[in-house]
Amino acid sequence: MDPEVGAPFRSAPVDPSLVVDPDPGWYHADLHVHGYHSAGDAPEWDDIVEQARVAGLEVLPVTEYVTGQHWDELGPVQARNPDLLLWPGREVITYFGHAIVLGETRSVLEYRHGFEDVSMVAIQDRTLADGALFGVAHPTTFSGPLFASFCRGCEYTLGDVTDWSRVDTIEVLTGPVLATSAEAGIPFDPGARIANPFLRTAIEGWDELLQAGFRITAVSGSDSKANEPEDERDRVGIGSSATAILADELSRPALAEGLRSGRAYVRSLGALRSPELDIVATADDGSTAGIGDDLAADAADLAITVTGGVGDTIVLIRNGQRHGPAIEVTSDPFTATVPIERDPAGEGPLGTWVRVETIRAVEIVDGVALPDQLADLPLDVPADADVLRFPSTLANPVFLTGATSPDDGAGAGAGDGENAPPATGGEGTGGGEAADRPLPVTGPMGPITAGLVLLAAGAALTWRRASSRGTTPTAQRASM
Repeated sequence: MDPEVGAPFRSAPVDPSLVVDPDPGWYHADLHVHGYHSAGDAPEWDDIVEQARVAGLEVLPVTEYVTGQHWDELGPVQARNPDLLLWPGREVITYFGHAIVLGETRSVLEYRHGFEDVSMVAIQDRTLADGALFGVAHPTTFSGPLFASFCRGCEYTLGDVTDWSRVDTIEVLTGPVLATSAEAGIPFDPGARIANPFLRTAIEGWDELLQAGFRITAVSGSDSKANEPEDERDRVGIGSSATAILADELSRPALAEGLRSGRAYVRSLGALRSPELDIVATADDGSTAGIGDDLAADAADLAITVTGGVGDTIVLIRNGQRHGPAIEVTSDPFTATVPIERDPAGEGPLGTWVRVETIRAVEIVDGVALPDQLADLPLDVPADADVLRFPSTLANPVFLTGATSPDDGAGAGAGDGENAPPATGGEGTGGGEAADRPLPVTGPMGPITAGLVLLAAGAALTWRRASSRGTTPTAQRASM
């Protein structure tokens, strides 16, 4: 007897114009999530949505590998969960790097870069033609010979066949910000806690792209398969990191516009455990700009408000370089106002850009001894360090485009963090010890992590090479 056959499959996609909430605001997304089309032990869709809801997300992209089957399954799931926006997409996985696509791309499911005439740039072209967003995933993760067999193709080495002027997002944080050594592929104590060793190299590569004139939005993604143990979900599950996106409403078009415009910041510990960040630059004429915005001025006062971040340290990066003293967050909320100005000598085609990170220090209770073979690393990391430092938030830049053209000469900026004007604000606005705190990670595994960062930096240059199509960058992304 033939087995019983169910009803034929009927396509039921999500309405791409759906508005879940008509109000403007900051909406939180985990921009790299998989389900059971990528992992056979992942739960059903409603369970995945519930994990996102518990993590405080309002937006759940679903970026399955290879297939587009989920594009036609998620309509009923969206209808059963009207409080949260589903955003079907996919992860393009190649042996030379991965990309995150947000939106259905009916004309292209290709991923075989290098096969016959298939190339990533063609995949990118067709993805954008279908109205989706194109982003680079985990660009420096598992890079170089040390990790070549641990995750083949995770490092993005397709910089020379990528049109960087049309890249919308770059994933500076993938997976947990605080990882185990086993998760990072370190062949030592598998339970040792370290800061994600690929985070800083990805940030540095993004800074270089900004300096070269490519206005790409930094984001994060958990890369969760929704199958993590319940007691580990806060650290590694859906929403373990989140990207806050400023949008006119909770809809796919509004979120896409927010991401393309750079109105976003990374909350590395998720929507519920990371600080909130608000940044407003005000020029002498009263004009203002927020995260991702342009300000037609040579100087401004940058007001930085941190909520839920007591003990963290605010640092500024101008044109890729540390700028001014660190500022300790001493109250909740805490506001510091920092004078910023253009640096024509150090700026690129985007003008002068200034971004903000808040750095958190976490004490390690159960440290591990350093392996003998790493004892002689030429790194300025104390062997007895007992903390890990990492960005609890990371904001996309504010751009000072100048009252005059960025090419009009020198004089507007100091060009050197030591000469930056002092900040004003709450109790913690002085320099002191906080001013000397390094951005790189330290801790009991600090030399290991720092060594991995050096290896990753040395091996991850290829993804940062702009393609010939992108060598004349534009200050704004192409409109979709």
